[in-house]
Amino acid sequence: MTYTPPPYGEAPRKKGTNPLVWIFVALGAFCCIAIIAFVGMGAAVFNQGKDMFPCIFTISTLNKSMKEYVQDKGKFPDADKWQSELAPYYNKSSKSFKDEMKDAPGPLKGMGDVADISKPVACNTSGTKTFISYNSEIAGKEMKDITDKDNTAMFYEDLIEKINATAPFKPKDFKDSPRMMGQPRGWYVVVVSGEMQTVDEKGKKKNVDISTGN
Repeated sequence: MTYTPPPYGEAPRKKGTNPLVWIFVALGAFCCIAIIAFVGMGAAVFNQGKDMFPCIFTISTLNKSMKEYVQDKGKFPDADKWQSELAPYYNKSSKSFKDEMKDAPGPLKGMGDVADISKPVACNTSGTKTFISYNSEIAGKEMKDITDKDNTAMFYEDLIEKINATAPFKPKDFKDSPRMMGQPRGWYVVVVSGEMQTVDEKGKKKNVDISTGN
């Protein structure tokens, strides 16, 4: 996932790509599917994308902000004020992202929006409304204290609408997750290594592709 920052630690850096490119790639793929299937599907796909992309970009912005925060502070933020501690990093990153999206065609502008970090961090905004919570089990720890970075949740999608929402991470039932094209898509989770994941109906973890949300 290109916009998501590289994994923490000693992993090599990857060159960033303007997120607008991902939107056009994704929409192109979606539109091709819609044309092959039937015309009415196009509107449904577009509406799904309008809801999905802001959620993914919000999580990506949180991920990038956390990476910068840990590099500066040497530890993860406290559980009871993680949003305010990340806010300077998040707002800087989101402003840069909005600047990159300013020339997007009118119908696509809303897809580039990210959530306001001074409020409960919204993710899915239609159907099942979800928000982003912070795993309290990593709060205040240093990166070296977390031995399994690929399987330790950092942020996760939840139903709790609250500023500084935090609790120990617990996997949720796949069938209760927000839906994509009428089917459960899985709950979004960002692990400490920086990867964004879901767990499918068989309990298998998979990374989320920014171009499709799957």
